[in-house]
Amino acid sequence: EVQENIAYYRENARIIREGLEKAGFTVFGGVDSPYVWMKVPQGMSSWEFFDELLEKAHVVGTPGSGFGLNGEGYFRLTSFNTKENTEKRWPGLSLFSDHKVFLKSSVLSLAE
Repeated sequence: EVQENIAYYRENARIIREGLEKAGFTVFGGVDSPYVWMKVPQGMSSWEFFDELLEKAHVVGTPGSGFGLNGEGYFRLTSFNTKENTEKRWPGLSLFSDHKVFLKSSVLSLAE
């Protein structure tokens, strides 16, 4: 049962990781971990990125600065949700020309 749970959340992490990569983000992790780290768009702090996602898409993640000074400029998402929510809410990621991220009304992650 434990191995099944691990495989389940790894699959969710893969979906998130590959979606971010396809959208052009620099991504780390999510292979042997339920956490996917991404570099925030240039010119935004990790908290500004957090605010943007929360306001525009109701997405909750963790600003990298919460992990210390070296975490600034990064953002952490988690795969702890159902596969169905992860798959149906993933589409909709697009970049504005000013490099700010906007997620259409679908929710990227794991806020439910």
